[in-house]
Amino acid sequence: VNEIISFDMNLQNDDLISHFVSFLKTLSLRLNDRTVQFFLDDRLATFPLYDCVMRFITNVNDSMARTAALTIVLNLFRVEDVGLRKFLLRPDKQRLFFRQLGQLFQNHTSQLLGYVLSAAQVVKETSLQNNQPSNS
Repeated sequence: VNEIISFDMNLQNDDLISHFVSFLKTLSLRLNDRTVQFFLDDRLATFPLYDCVMRFITNVNDSMARTAALTIVLNLFRVEDVGLRKFLLRPDKQRLFFRQLGQLFQNHTSQLLGYVLSAAQVVKETSLQNNQPSNS
């Protein structure tokens, strides 16, 4: 399963992404202290499900895929497994997560600022048009 999860896919195909993230979310919902051993490689200190999901937080256009990716991360934290918790709390993994989360917030803030500035421009233009005397 880790080989499927680790597959380097084209992040431009929204249909493929939505199905793949749905598959990953289903896997994450099935994780528990017994099944996590099939995904966590203690020897290599890797957890492909987590690493894969991190790509979907900021690198896809589909908001549903981003939401599912964040849900998957939360699902990972609910699993009571020492090895998984140790992996998730590694400083490099925490930096990766918070960097992705910060990038997501920055993207949304920039988009919101663009909406506010556009609305302010429309209000200004409307106000100027309403204050001009008519030429009739």
